[in-house]
Amino acid sequence: MILIQSYPAAELAVAIKTLKVNTGELACWWLGQAGFILKSENTCCIIDPYLSDSLAVKYREAKFKHQRMTPIPVAPKELTGLDGILCTHHHSDHLDPVTLPALLEANPAARLIAPRASFDRLEAMGLGTALSDPVNPQMKLSVGNFTITVIPACHETMETDRAGNYRFVGYLLEAANIRIYHSGDCIPFDSQAKLLRSLNTDLALLPINGRDEIRSSNAIPGNFTVDEAIELCNEADIEGLICHHFEMFDFNTIDREIARQTLKQHAQSLQWLLPELETTYIIKPENLSIGVNHGKYHKTA
Repeated sequence: MILIQSYPAAELAVAIKTLKVNTGELACWWLGQAGFILKSENTCCIIDPYLSDSLAVKYREAKFKHQRMTPIPVAPKELTGLDGILCTHHHSDHLDPVTLPALLEANPAARLIAPRASFDRLEAMGLGTALSDPVNPQMKLSVGNFTITVIPACHETMETDRAGNYRFVGYLLEAANIRIYHSGDCIPFDSQAKLLRSLNTDLALLPINGRDEIRSSNAIPGNFTVDEAIELCNEADIEGLICHHFEMFDFNTIDREIARQTLKQHAQSLQWLLPELETTYIIKPENLSIGVNHGKYHKTA
């Protein structure tokens, strides 16, 4: 079951820090793009946070300006109490040179988890020594009561560095008997569904902004389409889908209403969600259903 509560942006950091998560449940917040926070009864992890305008500065003279479509939902320095900071790859909207230092300063005890192939990028940012867990696919680690399994990712290509370290990864996070897959930036690849089915994945967080020749020819690798995300969940027996990687940059998104209509038409067997910013999602393992809770009242979506 997924329940939803809304908070204004000014209170989001307080909500994340103070929410008491019940035993057997997980809380989830979407931060825009591929960014999420997952919180269990006693552990809080953040994945791929892009909470700055660093790309607008970097690409201010470029063809694609990288202007945010939505505001920054919370300042990274306000996010305290994090136990794990997970990055799936080296692109700046996932491994941000502005967001990460602020998060690490606010959470000095947090573990920074990123692909081993991203070490050079982190070292250039002055964060090489902060990388507590350089990972590759098939590795397992624990952060608090989260068990994390590293999954390969194919960001149009499945790349390795000269040492054979994977540049793109995803993570399967398990706590409260709930298994959540964050693919990172990814398209379908051989054995992906089989692997996720073997891991008894309950819920997938998948990018849905798609890909095309225009983006590819401008060195902008793409991701799943909505239909491909649905197909992966069906093939891997994944019950729930939360979509992401949209409404950040106008040249690399999908219209929310188009995505909604595709999901309504083709995802009848799934519990699916197009998340909103400034919203708390409570995930329970039994009978994934979606409801909305705005204060006193609860209604099924």
